Amino acid sequence: YLRSKTCPMSTDGFLVPNTPMVHIHIAVFDELTVIGVTSSQVMFDVIGTQTLLRAWTRLLAGENVDAIQGMDWDVAPFESFRGACDVNLVRGYGSHLPGLLVPLVRLWMRGPEVRKLIRVPKAFLEELKREIMLDLKLKGLSERVDIYDVPLAWWLKISYSVRKCGDKTPIHVHRPVNLWPMCIFPGDSTLTHPYINNTSSTIPLPPLAVSAFQTEPLGELALRIWRAITLYHTDLCTIQAEL
Repeated sequence: YLRSKTCPMSTDGFLVPNTPMVHIHIAVFDELTVIGVTSSQVMFDVIGTQTLLRAWTRLLAGENVDAIQGMDWDVAPFESFRGACDVNLVRGYGSHLPGLLVPLVRLWMRGPEVRKLIRVPKAFLEELKREIMLDLKLKGLSERVDIYDVPLAWWLKISYSVRKCGDKTPIHVHRPVNLWPMCIFPGDSTLTHPYINNTSSTIPLPPLAVSAFQTEPLGELALRIWRAITLYHTDLCTIQAEL
């Protein structure tokens, strides 16, 4: 609610030429000042935005810019997976036209975006998690669900409840994941140097039919998500191969 009128509010807005990738919002009240940041996921992930803001605030505090550790211009942590990029490729709109057209065509086919703001109280999610954990314990299962698995399962169940009963259409869900802390980089280490660009990927959950979201209990859906996430984090070789 503190964003200015110049900050894009939709996908169309971010596609307008010369639109800044980072927007800073400052709201001054009598007792405090609130500073907000909006950045494009295309350029930054959360960790990248954090790295940028830490360096920026240190600079504003008067520190010497040379003393602030930054990202090297030639840092390329993902080259070890695919090799160096071909710098001889033709750059410009022409070379990227197919990639740009795909999201635009999808947007045109789906029609205009409809913005919805949904607030889910944390206490509500914690109570759902508590009930699910109690049910798992009664079933004799030692597994668990995370507080982040519950809202995803709840939202999917709500979203597909309006579809036709018995719908067998497979739904492929991808959950965002941050690759930064994973030991998949050279030397089987994490990404230890500053890097502000996107290091996120997705965890593919096993596809489920629409009818499963309608009939399966919330706890079982959340447990499916937790199992997929756990398996993903233990199979580092597959992650490296996919990159």
